[in-house]
Amino acid sequence: MKKLLALALAFCLSPAASASPPEAATGADHTVEAPAGAHATHANHVGVFLGGTTFLGDHPQTVLTAGLDYERRLSELFGVGLLVDFPMDLGHYSFAVLAAPMLVVHPVAGLKVIVAPGLDYAHEEAAFVARAGIGYDLHLGAYTLAPTFNFDYVLAEHPHQALVFGLALGRGF
Repeated sequence: MKKLLALALAFCLSPAASASPPEAATGADHTVEAPAGAHATHANHVGVFLGGTTFLGDHPQTVLTAGLDYERRLSELFGVGLLVDFPMDLGHYSFAVLAAPMLVVHPVAGLKVIVAPGLDYAHEEAAFVARAGIGYDLHLGAYTLAPTFNFDYVLAEHPHQALVFGLALGRGF
């Protein structure tokens, strides 16, 4: 996991990924057409997430969470992608993995709403998880810094909910 996070972070910060995109976009270019005066949107975006997960219920607990995501923009409004999160309880040396395909809706510049049905693997048990989230991309050239907030509903033997929050550093290409 450390190697995967380090590789994604290295890509996000690499000069090769920062080549300036063309002004206008077509299907073969790496940007999506943006309205006049708006930020040109890259067709691909990769991000590294760091934050926390608060498990709700009788015994609430907050743990460190790291993650990765990839989004392919289909248009100015819609994108699809994948996300992987790793909530880690360092005090008990345990971790979980959440993996999900995601649908991303960008209703206005910077704002993104995600819906992600996926799998949560924890304590040697896999369970269905439904994630709904919101974030806001602050564009810094080809980079983005995005505060995010997600709600997870996990349909396990003992169903539970979790709030996932933090910052994602991303790179468009």
